[in-house]
Amino acid sequence: AEIRGLQRGVLRLGLPPIGAATVFAPIFAAYRRRYPGIEIRLVEHGSDRLEEVLRAGEVELAASLLPVSEEFDSQPVRSEPLVALLPPGHALAAAGRVSLAALREEPFILFERGFALNRIILAECRRLGFEPAVALRSSQIDFIMELAAAGLGVAFLPKLISQQRPQAKVARLLLEQPAIDWDMAMI
Repeated sequence: AEIRGLQRGVLRLGLPPIGAATVFAPIFAAYRRRYPGIEIRLVEHGSDRLEEVLRAGEVELAASLLPVSEEFDSQPVRSEPLVALLPPGHALAAAGRVSLAALREEPFILFERGFALNRIILAECRRLGFEPAVALRSSQIDFIMELAAAGLGVAFLPKLISQQRPQAKVARLLLEQPAIDWDMAMI
């Protein structure tokens, strides 16, 4: 009865590392003010892994990038264009915009497996007729940005997330591929 009345209980949520703080912290604060007796327990993984966790019943809700499996209901939360991150001295750095096809010869810096952003980027590369060389994978946004700044390859982030880290000395080029926007939803 206490859980049904939202007086006490636990809400288990799955969140990805990319964008969780920016998108969900204000929502959690508002939820906590409205339902102070409900404890929020977070499980943090990439979106693809979170779908598995949700499917297994380990969480009640999860954030994931669209598109998601038809087995889930979804509610869009935020959409952001992606930016390509390159070192400031790169030949394309001053362009302001770049197509994914123009980056085909660059090594890619991707997130660890289980991150839906990788799946989306790689699917678009394949649609364009190429398989990128992957230089490195990491789950740490700041590290990925520093690797791009150091010239190890091109990295990709939602524009908002990239802009929150102005200390990173990277060129941020808007991707001219609207099919690979960062579309976050609750599922």
